[in-house]
Amino acid sequence: MMKSSHRSYPETLSEPYWRSQPDLHHSIYLKLPEGAEVPAGNVYKLVKSLYGLKQSGGEWHKELDAHLWRLGFFPLLKIHCVYLRGAGETQVTIMVYIDNMLIISLFRNQIDQVKRAIIDKWKITDNGPAKEFLKIKITRDGQNGCQQSRAWNPKTIVKAN
Repeated sequence: MMKSSHRSYPETLSEPYWRSQPDLHHSIYLKLPEGAEVPAGNVYKLVKSLYGLKQSGGEWHKELDAHLWRLGFFPLLKIHCVYLRGAGETQVTIMVYIDNMLIISLFRNQIDQVKRAIIDKWKITDNGPAKEFLKIKITRDGQNGCQQSRAWNPKTIVKAN
């Protein structure tokens, strides 16, 4: 079990990236489904990303990244799924994994402001206080800060060599 050294407020948001349907940044043409009628020589050109399209995840991340930059966040150089804004006690951290976000700050109002800016952009689900993120269970102790415990057995992790 790990325990944080400060009283942070972890909150989660989730957004199926296929629901946001980000714009495509390159041309993708589709073969017509059987029964579709279109003049000979014409094809469908996608304007928005579709669920199941291999580029969908990348397009969603580009759109999310651009929005987080506009909100004043920047990704860590070596860990592109972790975004920071501010420093010290005013720092807000966002961890992104596919379509899930964990937002952490010492101040509740900062988290609410960030969540509102993200929810206003997309129809995103506010999951409230974090209970789990990436199979790590998160519990909140109001006096001692956040506590996280592993949801997996560490004996199952094998060192690669």
